[in-house]
Amino acid sequence: SVYPVKTDSSGALCGTANTKYTTEAFRVPDPMPADAIIIAAPGGSDQFYIPSHDPALVKRLVAFLQTREEYGAIFVDTRYGDLPGTFPATRANLQNASGRSPDVTVSFMWDDQVEISGKRGIEYNSYPPYRGMHGSFSPVDVHNTLIAAGPDFKQGLSSTLPSGNVDVAPTVASLLGLGMPDAQGRVLFEALSRPSVEPVPTVTPMTVSATPVTGLKFQLPTDPTGATLDSALTGEYGAELHLKMFDDGNGKTFTYFDSARAIRK
Repeated sequence: SVYPVKTDSSGALCGTANTKYTTEAFRVPDPMPADAIIIAAPGGSDQFYIPSHDPALVKRLVAFLQTREEYGAIFVDTRYGDLPGTFPATRANLQNASGRSPDVTVSFMWDDQVEISGKRGIEYNSYPPYRGMHGSFSPVDVHNTLIAAGPDFKQGLSSTLPSGNVDVAPTVASLLGLGMPDAQGRVLFEALSRPSVEPVPTVTPMTVSATPVTGLKFQLPTDPTGATLDSALTGEYGAELHLKMFDDGNGKTFTYFDSARAIRK
């Protein structure tokens, strides 16, 4: 539960003298309810924080998400063990050592084949009035764009080799003549005009399937109350995680998240 906060003459939580927000601010209640679930809703996926870290509450939340057809693949912090129909958060690098990462992260369902105004991909999202959002686990959202320009980069190159945000820092460090041996990412040698080495990388697609769950009753997205069930499905929930394994040709391998989706039957 969260409570709306009314702004006063001092400004408070909804804005400053130079900024006006169009959505209402909320304050987390204090003391926190024992069964509280805090939801961060960045758009095409939701992140759930459970202050109590109650395993039973996590299982209830996961079961609810699996029955709602607007929700897709689910990742759970490894502290809760292997929950059927889910993936460990470490599989998508969604878990950090500090314990501040979400207890549960879930993508909304998506369809990467539908086109609207010439643009491919649709999905559910958590809050309609967005001017932009972080996206789902759809390949349309995950396959983003990195643009680099300058004398150290090849001109006119369009590379489809997998890469990620973690690769930017080691690439820049390499151009500056600095080393980052402990970096999670790699140097994007394929984009450099004068690479220090000419590796021959290989990319191997990999699919991981979650343990299926049976006996569920799926609730249609068109009814928020959950009263309208999908009679066309038998009640089996599964999920697939697609990864790309990158071998840089110099003895190092990197794993890139490609997409993840739920499969309901």
